[in-house]
Amino acid sequence: MEEVKEALNIVGDIMGTYLPLIQSATIVINNIIKICEAAEYNQNICNSLLDRVKL
Repeated sequence: MEEVKEALNIVGDIMGTYLPLIQSATIVINNIIKICEAAEYNQNICNSLLDRVKL
């Protein structure tokens, strides 16, 4: 039982070390997704404006 507690403490320490990195990566990925969605929306608007100019 004591070995299990030690193993869990080690796993907890390791996860605690990498948790800030994982959180930062998640924030960066979410920001990239938002930027890509905004760029796609802006591209659709620009295409609509170009279609109006061509008419």
